[in-house]
Amino acid sequence: MPELTTGTATRPAHRVRAPMLTFSLATEAFQLRKEAAATLHQDRNAKTLVKEADFSIVLLLMNKGCVLRQHVVAAEIAIQSLSGHVRLSTPEQQADLVAGQLVVLDRGIPFSLEALTESNFILTVARHALPELTGFDLDADDLGPEGRE
Repeated sequence: MPELTTGTATRPAHRVRAPMLTFSLATEAFQLRKEAAATLHQDRNAKTLVKEADFSIVLLLMNKGCVLRQHVVAAEIAIQSLSGHVRLSTPEQQADLVAGQLVVLDRGIPFSLEALTESNFILTVARHALPELTGFDLDADDLGPEGRE
């Protein structure tokens, strides 16, 4: 697995694998907002911060009204709200997340997200190398147009 992303016209390549990575979430979130503002009609932006074979961390920005349609992830996920207000919906229930809240979903649970205000959050994906779960990977490419690095 590569240690650097490929980069884009709006985002230089950056390291996603190393013995230790440190991030300023405020700086990363500001950069996502700046990139989104430069692109017309972009309702979300995402950046993969860490990508290992069995573990990924993605920082997301969703503008008010943005909906991330239903996803099914063959891994446990955690969504930690940094700012704003996002609604997570599963077939069984809903959770409204504001800054400082965390929700954890078991693998295979369909979910969707709706930003009720501009929202920043972290999506953590913990994959397990079980035969029935291999072959699915979720990162920023799946979550936003600028997530492609």
